[in-house]
Amino acid sequence: MPRTITTATTGTLSDTPKRARRARKPTPKTLHMSAKVTGLFFGQLLDEQGRAIGSREGSVPSIFCQGDNDYLEFDIDVQTGRIVGWKRPDPVDLYKFRQREGHLRVPRNENTRWINIQGKCSDLFLATLYDAEDRVIGEYDGYALSCCHAGDDDYVEMDIDVDSGQIVGWKRPGAGELAQFKPARQAA
Repeated sequence: MPRTITTATTGTLSDTPKRARRARKPTPKTLHMSAKVTGLFFGQLLDEQGRAIGSREGSVPSIFCQGDNDYLEFDIDVQTGRIVGWKRPDPVDLYKFRQREGHLRVPRNENTRWINIQGKCSDLFLATLYDAEDRVIGEYDGYALSCCHAGDDDYVEMDIDVDSGQIVGWKRPGAGELAQFKPARQAA
């Protein structure tokens, strides 16, 4: 009778030939992104034609941080490119992008389609990969991953659909990018 061994990283193994029991890599489900952009955040509201209808710079607005407004921080579903737990921002949060010379400008018709966000993080970008059971499977720190920027890896830059939280033009991290993640037990 074959013996069964349970391991933390590969699940169960039995006494089968080495060829037959290849370790399965955990499938990434969620990418937690955290970029320190202290005062170097810029965001724009874009209408259906892609025209800027409001902007904001300075600290990160509360819809894109998890407490500390020096960090651009949220979770992304790796397969779909949607921000996990996204809710359409309240009108007051969107109106904060429409400030002009210290005064709040409230539009009559809300026609915001996308939010463009940009933050200079240089090498202060952190990412954690989670599997479907919310276990950490890899960690990365360095410059912004290519799935989170539009060309310059010093910046996090993306357009987000205001209704769905979908990152416009999302490209899943490729094998080379995933190889940059350290297994959780080796990350410092």
